[in-house]
Amino acid sequence: MNEEDIKHILDKYKAGSASDEEIALLESWYLQFNLPEPEVLNEQERMEAFNRVGTHLNINPKVKVRKIFWPGVAAAAILLIVFLAGLMLFNNPSGADKQMAQRDVAPGGNNAFLTLNDGKKIDLSSAENGELAKQSGIKVTKLANGQLVYEISALASQPATSNAAIAYNTIETPRGGTYMVILPDGSKVWLNAASSLRYPTVFEKNKQRKVQLNGEAYFEVTHNKLSPFLVETNRQTVEVLGTHFNVNTYTDEQAVRTTLLEGSVKVNAGSSHLLIKPGEQSVLTGNKLTAMPVDVEDIVAWKNGLFQFSDENLESVMRKISRWYDVDIEYADEHIKQIPLTGIITHFTNISKVLRMLELTKQVHFKIEGRKIIVSK
Repeated sequence: MNEEDIKHILDKYKAGSASDEEIALLESWYLQFNLPEPEVLNEQERMEAFNRVGTHLNINPKVKVRKIFWPGVAAAAILLIVFLAGLMLFNNPSGADKQMAQRDVAPGGNNAFLTLNDGKKIDLSSAENGELAKQSGIKVTKLANGQLVYEISALASQPATSNAAIAYNTIETPRGGTYMVILPDGSKVWLNAASSLRYPTVFEKNKQRKVQLNGEAYFEVTHNKLSPFLVETNRQTVEVLGTHFNVNTYTDEQAVRTTLLEGSVKVNAGSSHLLIKPGEQSVLTGNKLTAMPVDVEDIVAWKNGLFQFSDENLESVMRKISRWYDVDIEYADEHIKQIPLTGIITHFTNISKVLRMLELTKQVHFKIEGRKIIVSK
């Protein structure tokens, strides 16, 4: 497949006639080279994009490009190989590929449940857009883009009396669901699959803003130096004033991880305390807190609709796939769990396509049986 073939696919994308498989592959390809979106490219810009790809293929040592799947091989070359091989695979699927597709599992989506203070439970995936509830001067609204917003009246924003009970809501995502909520103080929270967040419907003036998290969430906290924002989990507390960070506290992970993108946060776990900087991640294993530098893009890729991993072992990658597609994972060969993988794959495609891209490593094979994925060598 030559440059003209790739240009043909880009033309199809621009015309809106590209298949789902071609779109997914193009998105991954463009992400690797930080190229502009295909639909905004004119002919000259498109050729400049190919020149940039050509520069990478010449292995310019000044250009940092992510490797895809196979270590020890030129990164950009491997990227193009994966792109072209994947396209050929999708256009000419083998018998095994066709069988896998017939047993396919659709991706997750914008799904969550909201439990109000009075115990009423609302399915946000099926609820109509608009006002969902009113609670003591608080209006809860579902927007057309799937966001949940809390609006506070002037009365509700007044300091609560000592006898006033604080009302709490809980938003929880199932396996295969994500959701975004704008809290009463304007802070934004993205919940990953199989997660929950409990929070007050009003944050009291000049007091700590406390929320409780299970699972994983990305936070963009509204700055308020008089009211620290606390994220409590079953093993630690993250304290901030206003910042962007990700907390992963899934119980099936070996450690609790807090990753900072902007600002600063203090992580408290028992008698251990740690202040981390942007680009760092705190790791809580047992009672021990440590900090390490990380690629933050890998950590928050889920929020942007991607599986993204750098030298991450297969078992960890499959846990993410399990949560997003709501499937169980079974290993026919335990020794393959530690195989390192590096790559980017879109969230918004059926599981068979994700698994087939992983199979291009030639190190792993998958079989779909209902909602169970069997992994073998």
